[in-house]
Amino acid sequence: MSRKVVNELFQWLVALVLAAAIVIPIRVYVLQPYRVYMTSMVPTLEPGDIVIGLKSTIVGNGIERGDIVIVGGAFSNGELYVKRVIGLPGETISINDGEVYINGQKLEEPWLPADEGFNSSGELSEVKLGENQYFVLGDNRFASRDSRSFGPVTKQDIKAKVVLRIFPLDKIRSF
Repeated sequence: MSRKVVNELFQWLVALVLAAAIVIPIRVYVLQPYRVYMTSMVPTLEPGDIVIGLKSTIVGNGIERGDIVIVGGAFSNGELYVKRVIGLPGETISINDGEVYINGQKLEEPWLPADEGFNSSGELSEVKLGENQYFVLGDNRFASRDSRSFGPVTKQDIKAKVVLRIFPLDKIRSF
């Protein structure tokens, strides 16, 4: 091999090593890609969508009502779910005639489309959240396994906060 070819190969090798040194730590410690499989977040997210989550170690205490999160724990048998944060630590949640109430006040949910049947029609007696607990629901309340069935999730159950939909390309958006 000529010196020029060896030099070119060496430069490519250095570029690949540098790229890996940057991408791998970001993937392991900062960002989590996730493919949506279920219909529980329709119309916000559809099956097949790919989202990017900011890992909970980076988000810290930055979880707010309305955030979309990736959750998983003993309740999910190793699966990860995408849900919306509805209740925050210390709050009392109830559902009456399909309307969500936080500490007795009706929750306005601008993320749900008006009059398209995404509100649940059920009831939920009061659930008091502990200091480290969150109440999560899917936007498609009729087709969602969420805190109504498996109870509140803990901060440790929140794996990432969804910040970006990257696929399909015509629906790229930040959250």
